[in-house]
Amino acid sequence: MTPRPTSSPAPRRASTSSSWTTETWARGSQTIRRAHAVQPTGNFEKNVEAVDRLGRPATAKGITVSQLALAWLLAQGEPIVPIPGTRSAARMEENAHTADVTLTEADLAAIHEILPTGGFGARYAEEHVPNWV
Repeated sequence: MTPRPTSSPAPRRASTSSSWTTETWARGSQTIRRAHAVQPTGNFEKNVEAVDRLGRPATAKGITVSQLALAWLLAQGEPIVPIPGTRSAARMEENAHTADVTLTEADLAAIHEILPTGGFGARYAEEHVPNWV
């Protein structure tokens, strides 16, 4: 089976912070954020709202939204292997505990209701879509 890119049910990086806004994103230290819009207007706000909504089922399970996203990926089946990025050993340990999280059909349905396609908008702006080999 050929590997394929996939999106988790939470925007990248926004799942680790409840303070993301279009302003904090634009002020980011990475110049590329300002030069290349990842989320077209309106989609960023929808994704931040979705992350806030995903906080409810995550909290009910005693996990973070990031862990919920990783658990959702693991629940998709064998061909998917999440590769979470992290900057600290504590986050890596937190991510590893996601393997112990079980999502019920009700959990998966709740996530699907919040993000039926995994997120709002494309991962990349049209002019920056990678050519997947």
